[in-house]
Amino acid sequence: VASAPLDAEGLAALRAAIDTLAPVAAVASPDEARRFATSTRAPAFLRAAAQDPHADPVPYRLVPSLDAAWFAAALQQPAFSRLPTVDGVPAEAGVLSQTQADPTVATLLQNDGATVFVRLVARLVALRAGFGQLVALTQSLHDATQINAPAGAPGVGTGVADTARGRLAHQVEIRSGRVAAWRSVAPTEWTFHPEGALRTALLGSSALELHSRTTWLVTALDPCVPCTVEPVERANA
Repeated sequence: VASAPLDAEGLAALRAAIDTLAPVAAVASPDEARRFATSTRAPAFLRAAAQDPHADPVPYRLVPSLDAAWFAAALQQPAFSRLPTVDGVPAEAGVLSQTQADPTVATLLQNDGATVFVRLVARLVALRAGFGQLVALTQSLHDATQINAPAGAPGVGTGVADTARGRLAHQVEIRSGRVAAWRSVAPTEWTFHPEGALRTALLGSSALELHSRTTWLVTALDPCVPCTVEPVERANA
């Protein structure tokens, strides 16, 4: 969180960059999103995703808008940090869950399903929304993680924050003035759950399309670090 409000020059430069990458028209409606994606003004990754033959819809169940109180209880469960679920079912905590209420994203999901293209449009929606949130936070000097941090048991604190990849939660437990436990769950744990979105999406992929499909999906689902797909030779039995 910034320690001072953005100055007018910095704000204008950031707004100009976002307007270039994700203009208002690009997220105004599904038709406008498709029109922008096929124009020369669209980022290369969006143009490619709109034309990719392997960008089929991915079965999905989105994480609802869960607050820190929910995560406070869930993180007390031993396996939750590694294998997070909602009501016992794996779910997706990425950009689709953050933007599912947006009219353009909701309509695209209903009509197209969770394709890579739809996920990238959702990323543009989140980018524009994030700019507005950034302005509000820096001007008011409030820390969003402090706002969403409920009182729990004595010595236990839980906080959540929306990141570019989804909602991140941390929980710390203090005993006798020392950290006794620290638990967390990041968007990656939802995405790479053994029964989660990435695994479900890759099932049934042919060897020919696996490289392209995996690269697209990891980029759309969890753009944390660059990824590569490499063949692995099996040892002789």
